[in-house]
Amino acid sequence: MDSIIGNFSDQLVIEDLIDIIGDEEIYRMAKFKKIFDLLPCGVEVLDEKGVVVVCNKADREIFGVNEDAFEDFNNFNDPNVSDEILQEVYKGNAFNVLITYDFSKITYSSIYKDCIKYLSVRGIPLYTKHQTIKGYFVVIVDDTLHHQQHAILEDSFTKLQVAINTGNSIIWEYDVVNNQVFIDPILNNCKDNSLLQFISRISFQNKEKFYESI
Repeated sequence: MDSIIGNFSDQLVIEDLIDIIGDEEIYRMAKFKKIFDLLPCGVEVLDEKGVVVVCNKADREIFGVNEDAFEDFNNFNDPNVSDEILQEVYKGNAFNVLITYDFSKITYSSIYKDCIKYLSVRGIPLYTKHQTIKGYFVVIVDDTLHHQQHAILEDSFTKLQVAINTGNSIIWEYDVVNNQVFIDPILNNCKDNSLLQFISRISFQNKEKFYESI
């Protein structure tokens, strides 16, 4: 599911970007390409219509493509890019979104088939000095591994909750410094746990009183 996280007022003027890179064209382009391809995140430069002008090595690895696969590919026509995102783009707004990217929907050639990745995408419009949009600068981070690890953690937590409540058990922590007992109300479901329901009716502040209650 796509979600607009926020809009930003960032604007890059193309001429300023060139000035930052360097003065001599050959040196500038060689140095820029080297840095461009060494970046750990995917980077794309689009024209004003959304067509990929250039992308770096990390970007090609994220999407599983060779250097020619994105030739004349229009990102704005990608079925994984929602209307909500496009509305922000057409307004000239910067965007920061999470995209569930389904490779079964793509029209370009990729090594990934029927695969889903979770991508964090941030883009800003590139302006001329006359304040007309000449393109877009897009940074893409593959957040799939983190998403999968979070899903595994959530699944394990759910299974632990079921085991605790089914076994009519509780998990508690004892603070040895303050001599206090803490029971996590999220992990221990008081509604379905008769033991916890009984304990919750008893006021205890330390280990001894806790032991007495059970």
